[in-house]
Amino acid sequence: AYYLWGEREGDGEYKNLQFFSSNLANGQRRNYCNIAVEPGQLILLGDLLVCGNKAVLSYAIGEDYEGLLPQRKTQYILAFDLIDGTMTTVMCREIPYFTTYDLWGMSESHLILAYHHGIGIDSYGSVSYKDTPTYGYDEYVRDIHRWVLLEYPIAEDANWSRQVSV
Repeated sequence: AYYLWGEREGDGEYKNLQFFSSNLANGQRRNYCNIAVEPGQLILLGDLLVCGNKAVLSYAIGEDYEGLLPQRKTQYILAFDLIDGTMTTVMCREIPYFTTYDLWGMSESHLILAYHHGIGIDSYGSVSYKDTPTYGYDEYVRDIHRWVLLEYPIAEDANWSRQVSV
């Protein structure tokens, strides 16, 4: 089983984050990543995907907070080889707070990312609609602002992406 765990602030953002696995048969634990932030920074969690022997984690680090909103945000996408434990930094990019790269899918070599202009860090999996329990993914996508679908390679310091749908 794969886990994300961390210590949270009162508003739900993380002060630290761990990505690890646990063998359910023997309890053996394997740590893949520990993320810690400096004072005044918080981790804004995105998504975790697993495909074959790869896992991909998306998160952002917000800083220079005014109230609940950071004035700056750096988004990270990290890929992990679940066999040998190596980590690849797919993306490390400062972006406006109300934008995000949302993980939509993956293979062992590429990601499908939706770049959302102006919506924020909330991915569909982290959104809670208590008043509208039938709020579906198609409605979520329609309700967010402009977005572009990208195919992105799982490679260190990838500087390109290819638009495959608008």
